[in-house]
Amino acid sequence: MHKLLISDSASLAGIRAISLVCGVALIPLVALFGTIVGGRRVGLLSAGLVVLSAPLIDYRQEAWAYALLVLLIMASAVGLLLTLRAIATGDKPPVRQAFVFATCALLAFYTHFIALFWIGPAVFLLALTAARTPDASVQRTVRLTILAMILFAIPGAARLFASVTTNIAFNWLPQARTDQFFATLAEQILPLGKWPTKPTEPGRVSSIVALVAAVVFAGWACWRAGNAMRLWRATFPASAQVLAIFLLLPFLLWIVGALSKPVFMPRTMLWSVPGYLTAIAVLLDRLDRRWLMVMSGLAGGFSLAANGTMRVDRQDMRPFQREIARGLRSGDAMMVCRTWRAPELRHSVSVPLPLPLLTPMGEDMVIIERSFGSDPRWQDDFGWIVTRPAPEPVLRMIPTSGRLWLLASQCNERDRRRINRWLGPGRWVRLLDDQPDALLPVILWRFDPAQPARLRPALDFPQR
Repeated sequence: MHKLLISDSASLAGIRAISLVCGVALIPLVALFGTIVGGRRVGLLSAGLVVLSAPLIDYRQEAWAYALLVLLIMASAVGLLLTLRAIATGDKPPVRQAFVFATCALLAFYTHFIALFWIGPAVFLLALTAARTPDASVQRTVRLTILAMILFAIPGAARLFASVTTNIAFNWLPQARTDQFFATLAEQILPLGKWPTKPTEPGRVSSIVALVAAVVFAGWACWRAGNAMRLWRATFPASAQVLAIFLLLPFLLWIVGALSKPVFMPRTMLWSVPGYLTAIAVLLDRLDRRWLMVMSGLAGGFSLAANGTMRVDRQDMRPFQREIARGLRSGDAMMVCRTWRAPELRHSVSVPLPLPLLTPMGEDMVIIERSFGSDPRWQDDFGWIVTRPAPEPVLRMIPTSGRLWLLASQCNERDRRRINRWLGPGRWVRLLDDQPDALLPVILWRFDPAQPARLRPALDFPQR
């Protein structure tokens, strides 16, 4: 989905603008979602908490598609709530509401596979609700909706299956420990700032105290507002059921990672954040304490002012390109490790460089672009590397002098060993570290071979 909205020549500012638009559009959408769930005051309060949410602000500035994903899932959730409400009130078959739910859910799936963790429980809830109603027309509408979703999801499911069955798919992500899981949950939901996971990090004790206080307060609030919460659930049970999906998502991602391949990290649970904030708004509204609502807003604002958003400023890739251009020789090659930094590098190009851009993939090196900054089809090749759709590449020998410019970010020891085996003997020279204090710094290295090499093997694409 994100790729359909971005041209190959788009600037970083242009592709990040899509996330900004989606992030801003999320605010009124959450207000609508909260209003359906618990009334106007819940809608306003949940929208206000979204405005002050550091993770959501952070991803409004990203070139990644997570802001779009959150927007589509929340739109799907609104469609689901309206569908369930129409079924509960016995109105005519909820065709338009079901269409909104299905369309937004499918678009979310084609934005990121993690949307399946929303779509699965949501479809199950819709089917269970329809099965309990005696209206045959409602049951028929729901069955057709689910069938249409399955049919339209087949191409994406086939691509996802091809990706997860490879040996390298998702292997870069480690499974979060218990403390890391709860630290991530606290960072994403509560106004506590960055959670220190190491015993020696400053602020660990105060963060633990703040988290314990938040848990104690939540327990007290649930007990204090028990009758009001029970009345809310009885009035429209679907609201509580939909919110439960959002609340359980991080735990589901974590458990799936323990049983299969890890999928839990801050950005994969990001779409649950508006649901958590709406649940907090419901709880505060049922307590009916205006000062608590004011204090929650002040806490979010103070945390945002004190800590900023969760992550560091985005790095400017142009200094790296200028450094390479100054020292470029005929026959040089450029490599980016890890692969996910390639689009950021490519979209920031100002002057094309006459050298191939490669990246490690398993035991091989694969060509993303034969001449950096000049190939209009580079996104298709990058998409193959990430998702592994057809066509398969072929192994070719590429001309090279043996010198290599490496942009390294999270390039682990295994990747470095593979790169060194591919290059042969020589020495590495560290040239540029633009932001050494960045969370994910990029370091420019140059490899000088002990002996010139004329040809090296790399995976290439037959359609070129």
